[in-house]
Amino acid sequence: MPYLVAAVILVGVLVIIDLILTLGVIQRLREHARLLTQALEGTQSVADFMLPAGSPLPGLRATTVDGTAAPDTGPLLIGFFSPTCHACLERLPGFVSYADAFDGRVLGVAVGAPEDVGDIVAKLRGVADVVIEQVDGPLAKALQVKGMPAMATVGADGVVVASGFELAALPSLVTT
Repeated sequence: MPYLVAAVILVGVLVIIDLILTLGVIQRLREHARLLTQALEGTQSVADFMLPAGSPLPGLRATTVDGTAAPDTGPLLIGFFSPTCHACLERLPGFVSYADAFDGRVLGVAVGAPEDVGDIVAKLRGVADVVIEQVDGPLAKALQVKGMPAMATVGADGVVVASGFELAALPSLVTT
C-alpha cells in the first residue's frame, strides 16, 4: 500500500510539472505568433536583419572561394543566403539580377557547410565575390546579421545606405 501511495504522488507531481511546462510552451507560441503577425502586417520593423542604414561598415576580413580577399569598401552590395532558408532561395535570383546591374563590388555570403551551399555559390559566382561561412561566422557577426536573407548596400563613403531582407529595401538601380 505505501508503494501505491508513493506512485500516485509521483505521477501527480509529474503531471503538474508537465502541465506547467505545456502552459509555458503555449505562451511562447502565442508570443511568436503575435510577433510574426506584426512583422507580416508591417506594424513592426523587420528591416534590421543586419546593420541599419547610416551605420559605418566595420572592417571585413574574409577570403573568397577563389582565394582572394573579400571586398571591404564601398560602393558595395552584400547578401547573405542559406540553403536551409526558403526565402533565401526565392530571393536569390532577384539578388543576382540586382547585383548584375549594381555599380560597385558585390559580396555574396553562402551560409552553411561547403557541401550544402554549392548551388548558392554557383549562382552568385558570376556576379559576386563569394564567401562561405557557418551560421554566426565572422562576417555575420561584423555585419550584425540577425536573419536571412539579409542584404545591404554600402556607399563609397563606407556607410550603409540601406539594408533589409528583400530587394525592395535596397535603392532602385537606374539602368540604361
